[in-house]
Amino acid sequence: MKPGLRKYVCDLTLDLNTVNRHLSLSEENRKVTCRTEKQPYPDHPERFEDCGQVLCREGLTGRCYWEVEWSGRRV
Repeated sequence: MKPGLRKYVCDLTLDLNTVNRHLSLSEENRKVTCRTEKQPYPDHPERFEDCGQVLCREGLTGRCYWEVEWSGRRV
């Protein structure tokens, strides 16, 4: 990350109610991992069922961008 942008950093928490069952959350819901086996999350009307997606709990406004670390076979 560029040094001048650090003042705009915010930590985002992934939403356990929306996470697809083929994703697992860890590190206080800040890390997501793809899984072949379904995770035992409770039913929730906001859960993504068809796509490997998850929302964050915090709302973002204005101009935003994400920086993520990605590793593994599906990179």
